[in-house]
Amino acid sequence: MALPGARPRQSLTRSCVKGSPLRRRSGRSAPRCRSWANLTTRWKPYSPSWGSSLFVGNVVFIGVAVLVVVSAFFVVTARNLVYSAVALMGTLFGVAGLYVFLYADFMAAVQVVIYVGGILVLIIFGVMLTNKISAPVLIQTSMPNRPFAAAVVFLIFIGLTTLLFRTPWHEGEAVPPEGTVATIGNALMTRYLIHFEVAGVLLLLALLGAAYLSRRENG
Repeated sequence: MALPGARPRQSLTRSCVKGSPLRRRSGRSAPRCRSWANLTTRWKPYSPSWGSSLFVGNVVFIGVAVLVVVSAFFVVTARNLVYSAVALMGTLFGVAGLYVFLYADFMAAVQVVIYVGGILVLIIFGVMLTNKISAPVLIQTSMPNRPFAAAVVFLIFIGLTTLLFRTPWHEGEAVPPEGTVATIGNALMTRYLIHFEVAGVLLLLALLGAAYLSRRENG
């Protein structure tokens, strides 16, 4: 609301028009006209700052990717099987982190529970039981197939890199991220309820059969 006796504020659009009554009446030069498109659609590149979520997400993604690559390298090159199993744990956790970045939270939970909590523990248990086996047949010091393996790995790397850069990736509007746990749980409890229950009964029967056979051998 304007005060009594106050002059109305001059708008930029009206004052910069040539030959306007405002310019002729005041006798002063109007402000330099600027294109409205330049004022509204001027593009500025976005650079994430230290505190932005985009910068933090990029740093975490790079850290997880480095963890996967480095731990996978130690899995292959470690001479001690226990160290190799521990490095494999880092690889599996890193893959679970990549699933989280893809908003596949159910796959991340399955990766941690099944692979880290089940298969990795089974591998370490088997390594502990066979750690003192030192038969000459099982020990192999020479690696004649190393050049062939290196060539195969290099060809796979070239193929994946070529596929990555030559694939026509679809560019469109970003889909809002949604969790997968609720969707999969709803499907298991409604559409695939019978399949889910049958799979649980089969696993229970397999567990009972394994317990019966182990007890029979001990008896």
